[in-house]
Amino acid sequence: MRWLQKLFRKHTHCQGIVGISFLPQGMTIAISNYMKDNGLKLIFCEFIETKKTEDCELVLKKWVAEYKLEDYHCHLVLNIDDYRRVNIEAPEVPENEIALAIRWKINELIDFPVDDAMIDYYPVPVFSENRSMLEVIASPRKTITSQIEQCTEAGLSIKVIDIQETTLRNLAVLLRKNQRGVAVLYLQKNFGIILVQKRGVIYVARKIAIGYEKLHLEEKYAMDNSASAVLNNLALEIRRSLDYVESYYRLGVISELAIVPWSDDTQKLVENLKNDHGIIAYIMDLAAMMDCDIKLDYPTQSICAPVIGATLRNLVTTA
Repeated sequence: MRWLQKLFRKHTHCQGIVGISFLPQGMTIAISNYMKDNGLKLIFCEFIETKKTEDCELVLKKWVAEYKLEDYHCHLVLNIDDYRRVNIEAPEVPENEIALAIRWKINELIDFPVDDAMIDYYPVPVFSENRSMLEVIASPRKTITSQIEQCTEAGLSIKVIDIQETTLRNLAVLLRKNQRGVAVLYLQKNFGIILVQKRGVIYVARKIAIGYEKLHLEEKYAMDNSASAVLNNLALEIRRSLDYVESYYRLGVISELAIVPWSDDTQKLVENLKNDHGIIAYIMDLAAMMDCDIKLDYPTQSICAPVIGATLRNLVTTA
């Protein structure tokens, strides 16, 4: 992938990978060191609330100096609102014309001028005689360049620009049933992502307009039925995604759902999905899955999951 893998500066020796993401309310960082066996150990993970760009710059410079991050490859993770994903049929044109053909195809499918967009794509799995499909990622050029400048001015060496869905995929491959196919639910305050992947290949990656703020799990049995309605809608979205993968790709039954935790309410959601909707779910505790020597509470796992996943990108292979 072109701009997702662009190398801006080379170092003779890489100590590890640092994942960075700029959010509306602040920024997240995860640092993983390479071990002797070429594995990665998470040594630092934090969310810092900032109100101004200048604050971000100061925090970044502090991190770079404290952890000597000039010797790390930086993987920049775009916030979910910084890009658009569009699924299209692969243009039947020569390889050297595909970028232009993609721009023409998505011109009316994104909400910013395509001429000002940075675009990348990856193939979507196909079944039987279906046409080849592409997942296209488009982001305003000024959004990308602004974040790149903040990182490089702080002394970071950008190796990869990534998106939420692929960083979650990197975490999903650590699950014990990765070889058979796994489903992941990632909820933030106002949105969620349902991801289904097998052996590193993404089959479904859907953004949904349901976040943990709407769940109100403690109010499930209140007189107001709105909380139960949201839970029912969430269960329906999950079931549709699992049924689609099973029927369209014929991967077999994906019987379990891993949920990235955000608070103790995560367990309430696990129990609700099982008892009321027949969906077997469990908490995807990143602290137990990864090699790390730091404390990872549920709120930190939640907001930092994408940057943690970004540090694992080099370990992911697809089959």
